Amino acid sequence: MRALENSLKQANETIKVCIIMFSCTRAIYFFAYQTYESDMDRLRQALLKSERKNEEIEQDISRAYIDELKMKTDRLQVNLKLSWFM
Repeated sequence: MRALENSLKQANETIKVCIIMFSCTRAIYFFAYQTYESDMDRLRQALLKSERKNEEIEQDISRAYIDELKMKTDRLQVNLKLSWFM
């Protein structure tokens, strides 16, 4: 009888440990999931910010190219007009 009681106590202790470990595991997974979600949100925001910055840079480059092209075209037109008078 005493051996049976001891076995039952050990089984109960094992069950308690398993329940505690399961609870801890769930908490760890929850924390890891929350961390993952916050990291993903942060990365999404950084991606959007960099995409906006890239668009701004592309627009600046495009404007500079258009301005330079316009200036060269104007010079060519002036040179052509001057060559007509010579």
